Amino acid sequence: MCPRLSVEPMARELGTLIQARIDDPRLTWSKDRSDVRVNYHQALPPSVKQTRAGRRQRLHRALKSLLELGDWIELGCGHFTPRDHDATVHE
Repeated sequence: MCPRLSVEPMARELGTLIQARIDDPRLTWSKDRSDVRVNYHQALPPSVKQTRAGRRQRLHRALKSLLELGDWIELGCGHFTPRDHDATVHE
Protein backbone atom coordinates (compact mmCIF):
# COMPACT_ATOMS: atom_id res chain seq x y z
CA MET A 1 0.00 0.00 0.00
CA CYS A 2 1.29 3.46 -0.89
CA PRO A 3 1.49 6.03 1.91
CA ARG A 4 -1.20 8.74 1.91
CA LEU A 5 -0.12 11.77 -0.09
CA SER A 6 -1.02 15.23 1.17
CA VAL A 7 -2.58 16.93 -1.86
CA GLU A 8 -3.24 20.29 -0.20
CA PRO A 9 0.24 21.72 -0.93
CA MET A 10 -0.10 20.64 -4.58
CA ALA A 11 -3.56 22.20 -4.79
CA ARG A 12 -2.27 25.48 -3.33
CA GLU A 13 0.63 25.55 -5.79
CA LEU A 14 -1.58 24.79 -8.80
CA GLY A 15 -4.17 27.32 -7.60
CA THR A 16 -1.51 30.03 -7.36
CA LEU A 17 -0.25 29.22 -10.86
CA ILE A 18 -3.78 29.27 -12.29
CA GLN A 19 -4.82 32.53 -10.65
CA ALA A 20 -1.60 34.18 -11.90
CA ARG A 21 -2.05 32.53 -15.35
CA ILE A 22 1.49 31.13 -15.25
CA ASP A 23 2.66 28.45 -17.70
CA ASP A 24 3.41 25.06 -16.19
CA PRO A 25 3.54 21.54 -17.70
CA ARG A 26 0.71 20.51 -15.38
CA LEU A 27 -1.59 23.13 -16.95
CA THR A 28 -2.94 23.54 -20.48
CA TRP A 29 -4.14 27.07 -21.24
CA SER A 30 -6.55 28.10 -24.00
CA LYS A 31 -5.04 30.35 -26.66
CA ASP A 32 -6.55 33.48 -25.10
CA ARG A 33 -5.69 32.21 -21.58
CA SER A 34 -9.34 32.52 -20.58
CA ASP A 35 -9.53 28.96 -19.29
CA VAL A 36 -7.24 26.18 -18.17
CA ARG A 37 -7.22 22.39 -17.98
CA VAL A 38 -5.32 20.66 -15.19
CA ASN A 39 -3.19 17.71 -16.30
CA TYR A 40 -3.60 15.61 -13.17
CA HIS A 41 -1.47 12.77 -14.57
CA GLN A 42 1.51 15.16 -14.65
CA ALA A 43 0.71 16.73 -11.30
CA LEU A 44 0.78 13.47 -9.34
CA PRO A 45 3.69 11.09 -8.73
CA PRO A 46 3.46 7.62 -10.34
CA SER A 47 1.62 4.99 -8.31
CA VAL A 48 -0.70 2.03 -8.75
CA LYS A 49 -3.97 2.69 -10.58
CA GLN A 50 -6.31 2.65 -7.57
CA THR A 51 -4.02 4.87 -5.49
CA ARG A 52 -3.57 7.30 -8.39
CA ALA A 53 -7.35 7.54 -8.91
CA GLY A 54 -7.90 8.38 -5.24
CA ARG A 55 -5.13 10.96 -5.25
CA ARG A 56 -6.49 12.55 -8.43
CA GLN A 57 -9.96 12.83 -6.89
CA ARG A 58 -8.61 14.35 -3.66
CA LEU A 59 -6.41 16.81 -5.57
CA HIS A 60 -9.32 17.79 -7.80
CA ARG A 61 -11.62 18.45 -4.82
CA ALA A 62 -8.96 20.48 -3.00
CA LEU A 63 -8.09 22.53 -6.10
CA LYS A 64 -11.74 23.15 -6.99
CA SER A 65 -12.42 24.44 -3.46
CA LEU A 66 -9.45 26.81 -3.60
CA LEU A 67 -10.27 28.14 -7.08
CA GLU A 68 -13.93 28.74 -6.21
CA LEU A 69 -12.75 30.97 -3.37
CA GLY A 70 -10.71 32.90 -5.96
CA ASP A 71 -13.70 33.43 -8.28
CA TRP A 72 -13.00 30.63 -10.74
CA ILE A 73 -15.67 28.16 -11.84
CA GLU A 74 -15.38 24.66 -13.18
CA LEU A 75 -16.54 24.04 -16.76
CA GLY A 76 -15.84 20.31 -16.56
CA CYS A 77 -13.62 17.96 -14.59
CA GLY A 78 -10.31 19.82 -14.27
CA HIS A 79 -11.37 22.59 -16.68
CA PHE A 80 -11.63 26.02 -15.06
CA THR A 81 -12.39 29.60 -16.11
CA PRO A 82 -12.71 32.89 -14.20
CA ARG A 83 -16.26 33.50 -12.94
CA ASP A 84 -16.51 36.81 -14.82
CA HIS A 85 -15.53 35.18 -18.15
CA ASP A 86 -18.39 34.37 -20.53
CA ALA A 87 -18.62 30.58 -20.05
CA THR A 88 -21.14 30.25 -22.90
CA VAL A 89 -18.24 30.57 -25.34
CA HIS A 90 -17.15 27.05 -24.36
CA GLU A 91 -20.55 25.34 -24.62
